[in-house]
Amino acid sequence: MKSSVYKVIFFSIDRRMKKVQDGKWLGMSNAIRILQVNQNNENNDNRKEDLKKTEDLSKKQTYANEQLKELLEEQARLNKHASKMLQDLGINRN
Repeated sequence: MKSSVYKVIFFSIDRRMKKVQDGKWLGMSNAIRILQVNQNNENNDNRKEDLKKTEDLSKKQTYANEQLKELLEEQARLNKHASKMLQDLGINRN
């Protein structure tokens, strides 16, 4: 009768040690997740601040444009009156 040779390897794993190592990885992944959430919140806050600044600048630009329009209309009105006065006085404006 022929006997077969079996190669056998035995090993053991300390489950408590594996749980500790898994816990370390979970802790690290949790820390990374929290870091990402905080970074996203900070980016959102920065975007909100930038949007508010942009809106404020837009309002100021609109106000400045309205003032400039009024000044140009006033200038045109004054030029018209000045031309009429010069005409009434008989002075030609060249």
